Amino acid sequence: MRLSEQQNRAARHKDGPALVLSVPGSGKTTVLLERIRRLQEHGVHPKNILTVTFSRVQADDMRRRFGNADGVTFYTIHSFCYQLIRGWLKAKNRQMTVIESGSSFTKYDLVRRLCRARFHRPMQKEEVEEFFRFTGYIKNTMTEDLSSYEDFYRLLYADYEESKREHHFLDFDDMLSLCLHILATEEEWLARLRARFPYIQLDEGQDTSAVQMEILRTLAEPANNFFVVADDDQSIYAFRGADPEALLRFSAWYENPALYYLEENFRSAPQILESASRVIQNNTARYAKTMKAVKEEREPVLHKIVPNLRRQLTYLVKEVKKYPEKSTAILYRNRLSGLPVASILTQEGLPYTVRHPWEDLLSHPVCRDIFTFYHLAEHPLDAEAFLSIYYKVGAFISKEQALMAAEAGDHKSIWDALAQQPDLPAWRADQLRGLAKKWRRLRRMPFSARLDFIENELDYGGYLQEWTRRQAFSTNTAQIMDILKATLRHAQDRESWAALLTPPGGVDDAHLVLSTLHGSKGLEYDRVYMIDLIQNEFPGNLGEKKEERAQLEEERRLFYVGMTRAKEKLTLLSLSHRNERSCEPSQFIQEIKR
Repeated sequence: MRLSEQQNRAARHKDGPALVLSVPGSGKTTVLLERIRRLQEHGVHPKNILTVTFSRVQADDMRRRFGNADGVTFYTIHSFCYQLIRGWLKAKNRQMTVIESGSSFTKYDLVRRLCRARFHRPMQKEEVEEFFRFTGYIKNTMTEDLSSYEDFYRLLYADYEESKREHHFLDFDDMLSLCLHILATEEEWLARLRARFPYIQLDEGQDTSAVQMEILRTLAEPANNFFVVADDDQSIYAFRGADPEALLRFSAWYENPALYYLEENFRSAPQILESASRVIQNNTARYAKTMKAVKEEREPVLHKIVPNLRRQLTYLVKEVKKYPEKSTAILYRNRLSGLPVASILTQEGLPYTVRHPWEDLLSHPVCRDIFTFYHLAEHPLDAEAFLSIYYKVGAFISKEQALMAAEAGDHKSIWDALAQQPDLPAWRADQLRGLAKKWRRLRRMPFSARLDFIENELDYGGYLQEWTRRQAFSTNTAQIMDILKATLRHAQDRESWAALLTPPGGVDDAHLVLSTLHGSKGLEYDRVYMIDLIQNEFPGNLGEKKEERAQLEEERRLFYVGMTRAKEKLTLLSLSHRNERSCEPSQFIQEIKR
């Protein structure tokens, strides 16, 4: 295998701790595999080399590229821990039940049951997702003091942990903490593993959490033949507990560790690398690196501002049709951004592969509300629909008034019944008659015109602003309304509109890929389009607090990851208006232009 001089230096490393700092597209997997071969040449048996990487896909890829050598082990950290725990349970004659997805009883079932028992109410879907983000973060960062967290999540976490202990349940994150516990308390097991794996390699070291790093460092002692390949500029999983600053502490952990650089990028055109470097250099918590292009000059990076979401979709379709044989990726910060893209591609008959499940937009509270407004316009005596939205139209209707109106079945609509209730002051009766008149207008309107009327004339937009402000979890209502409006243009009724909001999952192996930026990591494409690059969305609305500055650096790393997926051409797309309100391009685009 032919290596560059930088790759060669790293692959020659044999004993002692080493940190290899790589830039995107620098061939780090090649270095890891070549080092295994060279260790074998020095008499190290393949079964004595443990290589740990971030994802199952990466582990499978390494296994495939290395071939069928006897004893070579490529694991994700979770699969390694699971194998260790299985062996330990068998030796101890104990049993534990994994309650991840696919089990007959899952961790989601458990936490919903516990929520109902403690708080006497069902758990919202968003709360379930947030709870497991919280538990994953706590376990991965080894956080013990939970006093600063909301009572809801803190108390539920205590119940969840107690229930798992009582019933011998095990979830994904428990595999890490239990593995570390075994290594810390079972000297015989630790000695056996150290003898089995005197050489440890870690890929994607920047995505390793505190508990994961502690497991591997414990295994590597006392010889410390610990070979870590990482790019701190591509650390994008802080929300899962990844700790990129651990790499900055590597020299404090070990005396005189070897430090290698892989700075040659074999993937991207020089213009792309120059722009990406300008962005990432604004981060402070990082190792300084000089990314060097190997490929020839190509087109400059294009930043295009389009008036709105509809025009962005039109532009993307036109571009995709121009380059049907090129591998192309449309990348976005959140899954919602991909949904209208998939919808229009489906209408145009353009095949695509999607690398994630779609957001269930139809079950989102905003989407449910809008569909209820449409339903009530067509069925004005539907009491259930009326009672679910009467307080969202800015008319200050009391619950008692709403119930009385809903029970009056001898009117053309419940809104008319509301206006004709006895003992109303004249001004209030006039106000409610005006509201009933608006609902009659709504019913007569063309299907595609109703949404703007609901948002503005019925003041659902005002309700949304207040609702968003009160949410404990993040929700981008402006983006959701934007998507509803963009898809509404192609809908004839609620059924066809719902179909547009639930696009198919795509096909396998299409030239065109839709992916979140997180999902694009480690991949490459001839042409890349990064979309919805709007300030206060990407990055979010962040201040100057220490944790917010750290979040901004994380967002910048994510932007950098997206840019460095492109081999030949990179296009950055911003909107000048989101849901008819003006917005600015992402600050990261301004950093490119400085």
